[in-house]
Amino acid sequence: MEMITQNTDKIQEVLAKIFRDIPVVLSAGAACLYFLVKDLSEELEEFILGGRAGAAEFHVFPKGEMEEMASRFEAQGLTVTYRSQQIEYMYRQAAVIYPQVGDPATGMKISLIPWFMLPGRPYPIFTYVYAIWHYQASGKKSMRLSAAAAGRIFGAGSFNKSTLCRNLRAMARLFEMFQIDSPLSVEARAAPSAEEVIGAIPELLRGCPPIGELGEMYDGQACRLPGGGGNAESVSRALSGIPHECADAIKNSGPAEGHRRDARKRPPRPHGKRKKRVQRGVGFAEPHKIEQIRRAFIAGCRGIVMDAAGSCHQFLL
Repeated sequence: MEMITQNTDKIQEVLAKIFRDIPVVLSAGAACLYFLVKDLSEELEEFILGGRAGAAEFHVFPKGEMEEMASRFEAQGLTVTYRSQQIEYMYRQAAVIYPQVGDPATGMKISLIPWFMLPGRPYPIFTYVYAIWHYQASGKKSMRLSAAAAGRIFGAGSFNKSTLCRNLRAMARLFEMFQIDSPLSVEARAAPSAEEVIGAIPELLRGCPPIGELGEMYDGQACRLPGGGGNAESVSRALSGIPHECADAIKNSGPAEGHRRDARKRPPRPHGKRKKRVQRGVGFAEPHKIEQIRRAFIAGCRGIVMDAAGSCHQFLL
């Protein structure tokens, strides 16, 4: 697939407008772009903010709105398919269903995904970001504690410190590549209306060069992340706009359940025998406090994700 050279100026004009107005993310190594949808269907919004749901699957757009969009795309010769991704959130598995629009003539596709979703990842993006931010905000006290806090707040029972460690390195490399050394905004970023999205997609699909060429046109933003550990301090600065109160999820830890301290007096142990280490449990804040933290962090994280998508055209991870 090659770019039509005689239309380069037209392509540049179209792309410049779309990349300025719409939070579009480039995907390295795939003929696909991602439009991040900020305003979700009512059911999905309630599930993300409150964690309560009577369904096991959610659509990004309301049914009527999506049917209208699909009809308009298909009338212009584009294809609309529906894809599904499983996420683990609030101790349940939920399927998020989103539309993917394609141009049969070029093979390019655009997926309209909710702002919190990372393609191919099991957790919403705010779970990863909270663990990373909490670790930095707590003075790098303990990855285990920060991972446990993220798991408790967002209902991710299998989230662990290894996951935190990997994603901290990935975020540090990303911020190093884009030289992000100032706070990303936690404020709500203006999002395009459904009408603007509908209008932009056909233009972009028909005028967009391959992902590799597109990345070169936009300062290599579609390239894979460089190796190395990156600068963790840039992560701390970029996420510094998050209120510090969101870190108050953990109480002082005590002995883990089932390992109560034995206060009985015993004779001294013979030298050479090592005491068995007691794994300390993690005490969390009250449920109402956890909910307050979850809602506040999600609101701030949405601003950060949309800011990164609008300025760098990348996912945070």
